Amino acid sequence: MILLLSISTYLLDMLIITIFLNNFFEKKEGFSQGKYLGALILVEVILCINEYFLKTNDFTYAKVLTVAISVITTFFLCLFFESSFLAKVLATCLFQIFVSVGEIAFTYAVSKINPNFLTTADKSILYNTMNSGSKFVLLILCICVSFISKKGSGIHTVGHNIMLLSTPIITLCIFCVVPIKNFYKDDSNFFDALFVCLAALNVVNFVLINRSLSFDDMKFKNAQMEQQLFFQKEKYNQLSEAYRQNRRIIHDVKKHYFSIGEYINHNDLKGLLEYTNTAAKDLEATYVKYNTGNLVIDSFLTNYSNLFSANHIEFVARLNVECARVPVNDYDLCIILGNILDNAFNACKKAESFENIFLIEIETTNNDKFRIHTENAMPKVEESTENLKKSSINHGFGLENIKKTVKENNGFVTISTDEVFILDILIPIMDESMRVSKAN
Repeated sequence: MILLLSISTYLLDMLIITIFLNNFFEKKEGFSQGKYLGALILVEVILCINEYFLKTNDFTYAKVLTVAISVITTFFLCLFFESSFLAKVLATCLFQIFVSVGEIAFTYAVSKINPNFLTTADKSILYNTMNSGSKFVLLILCICVSFISKKGSGIHTVGHNIMLLSTPIITLCIFCVVPIKNFYKDDSNFFDALFVCLAALNVVNFVLINRSLSFDDMKFKNAQMEQQLFFQKEKYNQLSEAYRQNRRIIHDVKKHYFSIGEYINHNDLKGLLEYTNTAAKDLEATYVKYNTGNLVIDSFLTNYSNLFSANHIEFVARLNVECARVPVNDYDLCIILGNILDNAFNACKKAESFENIFLIEIETTNNDKFRIHTENAMPKVEESTENLKKSSINHGFGLENIKKTVKENNGFVTISTDEVFILDILIPIMDESMRVSKAN
């Protein structure tokens, strides 16, 4: 029965370290579950050998050796995750602190609730019990870290978190309250069986609830993706409409040239003047306001300038763009500009009337950078908690898309929210044919 108790403890330890690392790091691309599981089993075997060695040998520096092995094995498991060397060192140290806190906390709880147990003559029972109890404290700490890391995500409810935390807390209470020594007098296998059942309960409970949370994560992400796809479809429809409008203008201009030629052939100058005035007004009403030569920039700025004006928001655009030097493809530029303008429009609609102004600067610089700078007011409205959460999620998702797309184009984004919302994007012009300063 002691063997079964030890195996259950090691399985629980595998679960705990996995929970901790999954919440601390992102998995590496091409992460192999099989290799990780193999490494996890190897680590537990090493810990088991160390434990057996310490039990059978009177070693002065036993505690130091145990801590050293724990640190090395924890860092080894960190190598399976995506992060910097410093972050892995910090995670290893933090986990060791949690282990120590777990041992101290459980020892203190037992000393207050069931002090006689600490003087039991059977050191094997004492060791296994204290080791098992400290694991449950460690599990609670790791789950709490999971809550903190996901705080503000808007995905998991308080009920989910309470449910996930309830089982290890109840288990810990049972460990502290059960009169262990008395039970061993009647049945030496009782506590071993109790621990095995409780450990299994924790593992099953965690797996089931974690699957539920994963399903919620998937639904939330799918909803976000559907929203973003709808957004991109809408922006491409705007782009397509702008293209069709330009084609119509070109077609109309051809007809205008033909009509002007007919007026000249008939020497009808009065009719020509009336016709050109009418054509100019019609052309002004339909022509694109901005003409950098880049269809995405011109169409988006034209459409949104009309949208801002219709909502009594001043739209200021300062452009210095050489179309041939824009280093971003139309699809990525659509994501960047579409999210910028959409977020700014929603923010300006909620701002005070005297702050209703939006500034955007787009340029290709002489030092081979593609730069976008925007300024708009921060909304100052009171919203319900639900609407505020929804607005925050949607706005944050748009910013994440901007950052992701800019990063894919080797650029970076800086954001300032001091009184006004300021966004700056710099993307290097890498293509030699687009650069002003040629590489040697």
